[in-house]
Order: sequence, then C-alpha cells, then structure tokens
Amino acid sequence: MSIQSKRAREKLVLSIHFTLYPGVDNNFIRFIQTTPRRNLARRVCEVIDAYLSIAHQNDPEKRSVEVSHE
Repeated sequence: MSIQSKRAREKLVLSIHFTLYPGVDNNFIRFIQTTPRRNLARRVCEVIDAYLSIAHQNDPEKRSVEVSHE
C-alpha cells in the first residue's frame, strides 16, 4: 500500500477597493489604466509594498491596512 499526498494549489483572493480622485491621484489612475490586465495585480502589490515601506520609514504608525471581511 502506498500513500500519495497531493497538494492542491492554494488560491488567495484579495479584493482591494481604491477611492481615487482625478487631479489628486492622476499618476496612480494612469498606472492602472496603462498596466496590462494580466500584470495588474502583481504591479499593484509592488506599488503598495513600496508605499508602505516609505510610509513605515517616515512614521511607523502609518503602516496599516484596513481590512473588510464582507
């Protein structure tokens, strides 16, 4: 008798809501509009990580993420 373990691919679904304001968030709006859809999730995560790193260096209390369990 042999036992085979199969690992199912785990999938994390993360929904992020951004409130963007024209004239204030133009750079981020343009970034989202011009990034190919297949790369968008990875690129947004990179940008958020970079922002949080900068915010953490400036003020450790700013490094927070609001989570909604809906």
